[in-house]
Amino acid sequence: MWAGRSRRWAVIVCTMAAGLVALGCAGPVFAAGGGGSPSPSASASSSASLKQQYQDNLDKIEQQKSQLSDVKSSLSDAYVALQQTDAKLPLAQNALATANADFTKKKQGYDAVTAKLQAAKGEQAQIQGQIDGAEAQVRQARDQIAAIARQDVTSPGATSTNLMLLLGTESMSDLTGRYIASEAITRTRDQALATARQTAAVGRNRKARLDAVAAKIVTLQSQAKSALDQADSAKTAAEAAKDQLDQLQAQQQAQAQTLEQQKKEAQAQLDETQHQNDKISAELKALAAKEKAATPDGGPAVTSGTFGAPLSSLTVTSPFGWRMHPILHTMRLHTGVDLEASCGQPIYATAGGTVIRNYYNVAWGNRTEISHGVMDGHSFVSTYNHQKALGYVHVGETVTKGQVIGYVGTTGWSTGCHLHFEIYVDGSPENPMQYIE
Repeated sequence: MWAGRSRRWAVIVCTMAAGLVALGCAGPVFAAGGGGSPSPSASASSSASLKQQYQDNLDKIEQQKSQLSDVKSSLSDAYVALQQTDAKLPLAQNALATANADFTKKKQGYDAVTAKLQAAKGEQAQIQGQIDGAEAQVRQARDQIAAIARQDVTSPGATSTNLMLLLGTESMSDLTGRYIASEAITRTRDQALATARQTAAVGRNRKARLDAVAAKIVTLQSQAKSALDQADSAKTAAEAAKDQLDQLQAQQQAQAQTLEQQKKEAQAQLDETQHQNDKISAELKALAAKEKAATPDGGPAVTSGTFGAPLSSLTVTSPFGWRMHPILHTMRLHTGVDLEASCGQPIYATAGGTVIRNYYNVAWGNRTEISHGVMDGHSFVSTYNHQKALGYVHVGETVTKGQVIGYVGTTGWSTGCHLHFEIYVDGSPENPMQYIE
């Protein structure tokens, strides 16, 4: 029964992924032994540990997303997808190792029951052979007794009594001979009768044993079927775990290739954006020089309250400053702060001034730049990026502090709705939070 199924069962081979052997998957499912298979308690402990590790990895990915707010969405999506797949792999590998161990255990259980069943069938055949042999002995004894009985009836002068034996004897020697012969026949008959009775009794005991073995065989056959069904189920689970791991590994490979392509494209675009940002900074520096020349007294002092919050509430998700790009692993200056906000939330001018730019940038999306003129001898410009749309204010328009100049969106290089807010002082970016009351 097992051989028939095993022929249609494909050998499940553990995938040689990193860490897989260490997790207990040491070779084919049908490999002998089982030293590499985790015990149930160890497997449960390992599974719980891996699930906690998986959750920790998901939490880390969520934390990383705050660093990806100003990253091209396709690059961020490719990066996060690969990270999530990487986090799932240890669980899938452990699931395969556990499924393989369960299958091995169920297969061993089936083999053990099958061995008992074969032994019981062997015992059954042995007892049946003994019974058949005993029945042959009984038939032989019966034939011998019947032959003696026929001789008593048909032999001339045959008699079964001592008196008849004496009367039919012509001489003492004849009497002695006849008596001895009669006694020999009697002993033979008695021995045959005793043998028949003893053999019949032994046969009855063997018949009882045969019935018990037959009942045991029925039970073992039921157990063997149950064990085979369990092994089938475990084998199906192992195949499913193997398929899931194969799919994850194929997905991981495809995602890694996608990420590498996205990184190349993003690096090229980042270089172009840096070139544009340098150009913007140069223009702002030129504007600052022009404004400062037109304001010989240095303008009003910058005091507490000069600059207001661009949103109704301020939660910084990514601060100003130099940092390692989370995906490209290159140092870059985060020229502003990312502020948590929901899509459609109003954006307010941080101070009064004039709109000098209102346009779309591949990185910053919909961007508005407002010049606040010269204060304390320095030129101040604020920028508002990733807006939902343009058109709420226009170039050359004068705005007042707290005026709505747009709404939060996720345009350009953005992975979710937020406001990237900047303040340039004399054409160079500075931490805007130091100027907000």
